[in-house]
Amino acid sequence: MLAAAAEQDVAKRTALYVEYEKALLDQASLLILFQPIYQFAVRATLKSFPLTAAGWEAELYQPTT
Repeated sequence: MLAAAAEQDVAKRTALYVEYEKALLDQASLLILFQPIYQFAVRATLKSFPLTAAGWEAELYQPTT
C-alpha cells in the first residue's frame, strides 16, 4: 500500500490499489456492512457544525486549496 501511495503515475497507482484491495478481500474473514449513527447536541447559537463524509466526526478545520 505504501508503494501505491508513493506512485506518481495514476494508472500504476490505480493498479496497485486494486491489487491491494483484492489481497485485503482474500484475507478478510468479515466485512463491516453498516455505519453506526451518532447524535450530537449543539447549542442553537452554533451556526455551523461540519461533519466528515462519514458523518461521525467533526471537521475542525477547513482544507485549503
